[in-house]
Amino acid sequence: MTHAIANSQSNLLSNRKPSRSAGLLASAMGILLSALVGCANVDDGTSEDGDPSESTGDTLQCGAVELYLQAHDDCGAMDATAIPDENGSCFCMLGYAWDGSECVGLADCLCEGADCTKLTETIEACEAAHSECGSSPQGLSCGDPQLYLAPHTICDPMDAAAAPDENGAGCFCMLGYAWDGNECVGLGDCQCLGADCDKLTQTMEECEAAHTICQ
Repeated sequence: MTHAIANSQSNLLSNRKPSRSAGLLASAMGILLSALVGCANVDDGTSEDGDPSESTGDTLQCGAVELYLQAHDDCGAMDATAIPDENGSCFCMLGYAWDGSECVGLADCLCEGADCTKLTETIEACEAAHSECGSSPQGLSCGDPQLYLAPHTICDPMDAAAAPDENGAGCFCMLGYAWDGNECVGLGDCQCLGADCDKLTQTMEECEAAHTICQ
C-alpha cells in the first residue's frame, strides 16, 4: 500500500515538470520580445516623417559646409541674415556676406535667406569676390562707354540718377535706361550719379529683357 502511494506521488511530480518548463520558456520568450520591441523604439535622430531633424529650406546651421557652397557674383546686397535658434543666440561665426556696400560678418546659430549658400569663410575672400563693386563709377558723363559696362541682373532698383554738370547746367543728352524697381526708365542729362551707373542699357528693349523675371 505504501509502495503504491509513493509511486502515485512520483507520477504526479513527473507530470508537473513539463508544465513548469513550459512556463519558464514562455517567460524567457516574453523578456526577449520586450527587449526587441524596446530596440525598435530607439530614437534614430529623424523626424516622424523620416526626414533628418536638421534645418531645411533657406535656413542653414552654423558650421554647415553648405554655407560656402556657391559664389555671390553681383553687387546687390545678399539675402542672408544671422538669427538665433529655438534655444536662443549662439556664439558661432557663420561667415561673411556682402551687404551692398561692404563685407560684414554674420554670427549666430542659423543663417536665414536665399543667399546663405554664398557666404565666405574669410573677409578677404568676400572682398575679393566683390572687388569691382566698391569701385563702381559714380559720376559718368553722358556718352561715356562705361555707362554700359556691366549688366544689372537683380530686381532691386538701380542706384542711378541723371544729374546736371558740376556747374548746375543741364544737358540735352540721353544717358541710357535704368531699372527703377518696377519698370525701365530713361535717364537724360549731363551725367549719371550712383553706384549702378555702369549698368545702364542703350535701349529700352535691352533693359526690359534683363529684368523679365522682375515684371
